[in-house]
Amino acid sequence: MPPCLFNWNATTESGAGSFDSLRLCPLPHGELSHIADKTTREWIFAWLKDPRAYAASATMPNFLLKDEDARDISAFLIANSTPVRGDTIPISSVAQKSAPDPQAGASVYGESFCASCHAVQNAAGNLVGGDIGPELTRVGSKVKPEWLQAWIRNPRIYDPRTAMSHYRFNDQQADVLTGEICSRVDPHRKQAHIFTDFHSGYAAHIAGLHRQ
Repeated sequence: MPPCLFNWNATTESGAGSFDSLRLCPLPHGELSHIADKTTREWIFAWLKDPRAYAASATMPNFLLKDEDARDISAFLIANSTPVRGDTIPISSVAQKSAPDPQAGASVYGESFCASCHAVQNAAGNLVGGDIGPELTRVGSKVKPEWLQAWIRNPRIYDPRTAMSHYRFNDQQADVLTGEICSRVDPHRKQAHIFTDFHSGYAAHIAGLHRQ
């Protein structure tokens, strides 16, 4: 069963809400049981702090979490993540090959009609593309390349219920498409300050434990 991060109580007079407890319950968007295969604790922290800093199309609310709460939740998810056999391809096997051709990656992306399901922000800041799958504007800052490589080859290994098509790409197509998608990062580094908050706060937390 997908984990629910917390039981949220929004009945306070200020409307700011509060946490009751961490617990497990169904979630309507996305399977989190194997999240450590896909992304990092740092990215989860940044997402929890401000989902729209990553994706303009994010439907997850900004709960205005304190840094310590976001760190605890991200640690909880990583600690409870279970690996899935075959849902990553060791990056060493990909790195040994020649660097992907950006034009070839864009061609595979277009020929596979990825934009029919996935949107990206254009230069004007408008979302262009479908809304069946997640927005890909900054996906390179989220997913691990070794996970993405395996996902592109067969998404149902990681998520048997996914709506993502199994395209059966050959090795070259999978490599260049992985390179194309991983190149999609935020050029303005909107989340940079959030990652800094994570690392500085975590270091302070560890230092406090050592002083106890």
